[in-house]
Amino acid sequence: MNQHQWRICFLFNAQRHQLLHGVSTAAHLARRDDFDVHIISPNAGHIAYARHLVEELGGAPIHYEIANTPMLRIARRLHGSSNPPKLLTLATLARKLNRFDAIALPERTSIFLKRLGVTRPAFIHLDHGAGDRAAGFDRRIRDFDLALMAGEKTRARLEREGLIHEGRHAIVGYPKFEAADAARDRNWRPFANDKPIVLYNPHFSTLGSWDRFGVPVVEAFAEDDRYNLIVAPHVRLLDGRRGRDRWADLVRRFGQHPNILLDAGSDRSIDMSYTALADIYLGDVSSQIYEFLRTPKPCLFLDAHDIAWEKDENYAHWHFGPVLRSTAGLLDAIDAARASHADYLPAQQAAFAETFAIGDRPCGDRAADAIADFLAGWHGRHPALSHHGAPMRHVPASIAAIALLAACGAAGDESNAATPKTDDKPFVTTVMADFDSPWAMTFLPDGRILVTEKDGRMLLVSADAKSRAPLDGIPAVDSAGQGALMDVVLHPKFAENRLVYFSFSEKGTGGKGVALARGVLVDGAKPALDKVTVIFRGTPYVDGDGHYSGRIAFAPDGHLFFTNGERQKFDPAQDPKATLGKVLRLNDDGTPAAGNPLTAKGFHPAVWSYGHRNLLGIAFDAQGNLWEQEMGPRHGDELNLILPGRNYGYPIVSNGDHYDGRPIPDHDTRPDLEAPKLFWNPAISPAGLMIYSGALFPAWQNSAFIGAMNAPGLVRVQLDGTNARKADQWDMDGQRIREVEQGPDGAVWLLEDGNRGSQGRLLRLTPKG
Repeated sequence: MNQHQWRICFLFNAQRHQLLHGVSTAAHLARRDDFDVHIISPNAGHIAYARHLVEELGGAPIHYEIANTPMLRIARRLHGSSNPPKLLTLATLARKLNRFDAIALPERTSIFLKRLGVTRPAFIHLDHGAGDRAAGFDRRIRDFDLALMAGEKTRARLEREGLIHEGRHAIVGYPKFEAADAARDRNWRPFANDKPIVLYNPHFSTLGSWDRFGVPVVEAFAEDDRYNLIVAPHVRLLDGRRGRDRWADLVRRFGQHPNILLDAGSDRSIDMSYTALADIYLGDVSSQIYEFLRTPKPCLFLDAHDIAWEKDENYAHWHFGPVLRSTAGLLDAIDAARASHADYLPAQQAAFAETFAIGDRPCGDRAADAIADFLAGWHGRHPALSHHGAPMRHVPASIAAIALLAACGAAGDESNAATPKTDDKPFVTTVMADFDSPWAMTFLPDGRILVTEKDGRMLLVSADAKSRAPLDGIPAVDSAGQGALMDVVLHPKFAENRLVYFSFSEKGTGGKGVALARGVLVDGAKPALDKVTVIFRGTPYVDGDGHYSGRIAFAPDGHLFFTNGERQKFDPAQDPKATLGKVLRLNDDGTPAAGNPLTAKGFHPAVWSYGHRNLLGIAFDAQGNLWEQEMGPRHGDELNLILPGRNYGYPIVSNGDHYDGRPIPDHDTRPDLEAPKLFWNPAISPAGLMIYSGALFPAWQNSAFIGAMNAPGLVRVQLDGTNARKADQWDMDGQRIREVEQGPDGAVWLLEDGNRGSQGRLLRLTPKG
């Protein structure tokens, strides 16, 4: 036994349900003579619940502390929440936490403590959940010094993705089982009848079923009383006013129904009371399915997004029961699932055994052993880890002050500094032509212009814009909503091969999507694109008419870059198998380019970067840097420097919020994800991106120009290597600017959007005077 006493802190800096993943381990450690265990949280309710859990586990000598500094009290009042912002809590606790030998965490944001100068303790990751979604295999896990895992399934995937280190991980089982078994009332029964109980457990993820199926599910059980229904969503599903209002309406309609229990977040919703009681599980992507399968029983899954899930490891649990794409005949489907359960039982049993390493000893005790063994070796490798007061790095008070300003919405972040408004425009604007909802343009070597229009026309326009002719050969375009005939660019060797590349939205298997095509430009009395071929399609095709993106740019080395929006489906931006929400790198024939950075990690072979939303501008600067701008959700528009293999965070983080009012964590809460170089809050609705290299405006060399479909109209950003600074913005007479290009003579050309009051004009900007 170590002669010293290890000081370890269990920090609970998020939702209440995470306590169940760490408290039993804390209790087992506290019963050992060589450990001094502390539980710290900024939430008084969390501390009270931790005390209760430890008492139910038989008690242990643990020190409990509510983080309650003046700064945190101010933040609670400003946020109207018992949980202050995570980063603010970390900043105010950093100095205290640096005195511990180890910090155990069931969430990953708190690894940011290392960046705040907390370098003395070993950081221990407590496995939080045991599901299949990629979100549970976050790359921040590799920043922990020790990772504890529930079973072989998690270990194998973390190892495959390079997120754990040899000798610094351990399979310990699932300590939540121990805590939940001690906490819940096994004699409690929610219904006055003996009908089978169905547990509906929707997840808060955008891939969940609640938005589409939540109300119809409850209505189906209200109309047919064959079963009892417990609705216990993930606790985060009701974040935001819209979620709370919708829930309140359900409670008003069905709260007194004798066969329906609606639970918005009681302790029973997190301590496995419902998974233990229920006879049938109805879910979507929640990891609670694995807790339910502790006793294998019938399951059904709701696919609200027509997902191609069968070979996707993120949906492995959907092999445990029928998958439904409608709630029509729901109770009959439940009857059928009960009758066919034997068909799914072997898969359920095998998956549970692979997910949870169940042994004879309590999992919390096994986790305590793993921590003790690790710290004994860690101490030898890191002599600075001393039990007699190792020197602490000073954590500047300014960090906490900045965090508080961010919490108050007043952070001094230059990336969101206001663009200087310039009333005296340094250019003259000449109206050259009018179009019908134009989308993009590109210049031919002789000065003529190719212009695309939303409804599917491509026009060959004379250099003076006084004449035009439509091109034959354009495929059928689905122009509903944001669909359009979109971008158009020339092959770098156009003078030799006459190849024109363009993108468009179309209908196809599974719904709609964006296609990339090319054809040979044929001049003459009736110009046309000949030999048109679709060379790439963004996948999967889905329902809806938004966020196609479809921007095209050729790199200096000849590779073709193509943007795919996430199609307003959110999670595909993080799905390695989808091209949605990605920047793609292709050969000029549309095949994935060799050497793309994420192929070996299981991504679609065309993916260059991911975690994007609606990418409506892409361009290379003179140094070969790739810049991209995209529309954020409600505010938070971005200018990004695109680097190979990087995750740009959406929908995990954004500097905007969902349109329904639900908040999205800011980029600064996830330093492991790539943050934008600039962002706009309020939004500018960017569309079109051009990096200026002409001679007419010498002061604008290496400036990025962004069209804005919300005020101000045209934005200039000064680029300096890999940095960017907001420089100018001009109101273009209230018009929405869809496209920005540089003409052969160095003039700046703009296309107005042609919608919402804009006129669809072609504008040419030249120097004043």
